[in-house]
Amino acid sequence: MKVSSQLYYTTLFIMCIFLLFACQKNKQICATLISIDSLANINADSAANVLLQISPVQSNFTHEEEAFYNLLQTKINITLKKDIASDSVINSAINYYEKTGNTSQLAYAYFYKAKINLSSGSDSIAILYTLKAIDKANMVHDLPLITETYNHLGTIYLFQNLPQKRS
Repeated sequence: MKVSSQLYYTTLFIMCIFLLFACQKNKQICATLISIDSLANINADSAANVLLQISPVQSNFTHEEEAFYNLLQTKINITLKKDIASDSVINSAINYYEKTGNTSQLAYAYFYKAKINLSSGSDSIAILYTLKAIDKANMVHDLPLITETYNHLGTIYLFQNLPQKRS
């Protein structure tokens, strides 16, 4: 009887250690993503290099981490003025943030989707997502995002009213 209880407690102890390390890994990933987000505001090239070092598949991301990773990837690509052929990456972040109700991150996701749509020539969709971003940014009182989003809306309206070059 004593051997089985020792085995039970030893197994329980080992499982607790594994769980502890698993939780530490996720905290480390989350902290790394937050650091990349801060770095992206200062030096997008460096942030892009650090983000490339993280593989969502190998890191076994949670849904929250994957959404944040996709948001950061889109943010950095837009900041570096890279062509973004599809909005599928940001759409997965939007879907997650709409389901979970993370209004702050959803505001940024809408803003980046608006920027992608403007660059692909979809002005009406860009306006729709810009207005959604303004609404969510106002809900969380994110003044820098509100300012940037209104500026983006003005840019969309400006581009719509510019005369087209004739061929």
